[in-house]
Amino acid sequence: MRAPGFPPRRGPRGFTLLELILALSLSVILAASLFASLHIALKAKESGSVMVRPAAQMETAMEMIRADLEAAQPPNGILEGEFEGTQNGGGDAESDQLTFFNNGLVAGPHQDGVGEIKQVCLLLEQQGSDQVLVRQVLPINPALTQQTSNPDEEIICRNVQSFALQYFDGEEWQTSWDSSQYGNALPAAVAVLLIVHDSENPAKLYRARRVVALSCVAQQTTQSGGASSGSGSGSGSGGNNSGKNSGTGNNSGGKSTGSSPKAGG
Repeated sequence: MRAPGFPPRRGPRGFTLLELILALSLSVILAASLFASLHIALKAKESGSVMVRPAAQMETAMEMIRADLEAAQPPNGILEGEFEGTQNGGGDAESDQLTFFNNGLVAGPHQDGVGEIKQVCLLLEQQGSDQVLVRQVLPINPALTQQTSNPDEEIICRNVQSFALQYFDGEEWQTSWDSSQYGNALPAAVAVLLIVHDSENPAKLYRARRVVALSCVAQQTTQSGGASSGSGSGSGSGGNNSGKNSGTGNNSGGKSTGSSPKAGG
């Protein structure tokens, strides 16, 4: 029984159709805004990745070349062959080649075995319409094998326009290097210039240059004058003292000897 003066009781009140349509509309607007923001962010990430891809690729290639050159071994033994760099082409279209031996990180398994000293060759190869920088590694000295071996090959940089090398002999930069002509010596440093073009826009070029100092380099020293050595002996008896001095000296390629008696009372 309802008390007098109170309104009748009603059930729970629900949402009207207009309220549901308004809520759904707001949800759709919010979802569309989030999708647009994510789409812009993904596009910006993709564009940024495309822009920095050549630079990142060159940096990776430069690091691999630096590690190989810093571990280069002087060509003065059976295991270490010649350090030979040749120049090909010119301008912004060079395709230099460098072959040397190092004791860097051991390469992967090879059919003829794996050695600590390995041969490394850096060169450009044409693969279809793309020119790539290739790193060839032979994990064992070819002179120690009885058969010709195929090196392990890997591409370290694509879309290469030019690969140029220069070698510092202590005074000047040389465009090529043959260790047999330099007394089986390594250059003091190697300058690496890498030019890469954009895969989508070949007219857009990226350049990277790095100078790598080689570790196993004999320090050249200049020496003036000469080295001299001398020896002396003396004997005396009673009041008669006689001595004999002899000296040898080598100065600027010359040699002199002399002896003089000396007597004293």
